[in-house]
Amino acid sequence: MPGTYIVSDLRRAGFEKVDFGWGNAIYGGTAKAIPELASFYIPFTNKIGEDGVVVQFCLPAPAMERLFKELEGMLKG
Repeated sequence: MPGTYIVSDLRRAGFEKVDFGWGNAIYGGTAKAIPELASFYIPFTNKIGEDGVVVQFCLPAPAMERLFKELEGMLKG
């Protein structure tokens, strides 16, 4: 439907626990994002074992630059 945007929560889907025989998964989520149509909440664990959530999204280049500056300012205090 025109104007529809999907947000899907994949945090409990268990993709990160699938064993293909070559070690622990690094990423467990969708193979390809569809930034114009959907975002997915995907579980993530960083190198020091902290759990978090990755939310993929797509913005025009000027908006990404602005977001980067805003986040940088927030993270630096």
